[in-house]
Amino acid sequence: METALTKEQEQARQKREEEEEEEAYRAAAAKAKLEEEEQEAARRAAEEEDARIVAEETAAAERVGSYPWAVREYISAHGRADCAPRAIQALSNLELKPNEWMKELQQMEAEGMLQEFLAACEPTPETLAKAQASPSWPEQASEPEA
Repeated sequence: METALTKEQEQARQKREEEEEEEAYRAAAAKAKLEEEEQEAARRAAEEEDARIVAEETAAAERVGSYPWAVREYISAHGRADCAPRAIQALSNLELKPNEWMKELQQMEAEGMLQEFLAACEPTPETLAKAQASPSWPEQASEPEA
């Protein structure tokens, strides 16, 4: 009789352990799903914020008609102001409308291609010296009149 009771107790213990393992598995799966949903929500929020920033920058540029200025500011913020003139020329050669330039630059950044694009737009020493010798050199980075 004692053996039967011990056997029942052992089976009950095993069943409890299995149920606890199953519950732990369900809890881990629920936690992983929640984390995935949180990451997706954060990604969507970041995309929405990026879209809002693009819209604001585009609207601001449209108000003052200063697409080249906006491009210079954006490129300067990435520490590459020296590349701005050739970058603007490259963007205009792509037959993009000026109001699409900022979106294109931000898309390049999102795809990890911005630094490569800016490296291709680096001025040669001759063109940089010419630009710096130009009387309009200091004004090139100034904000346009509203």
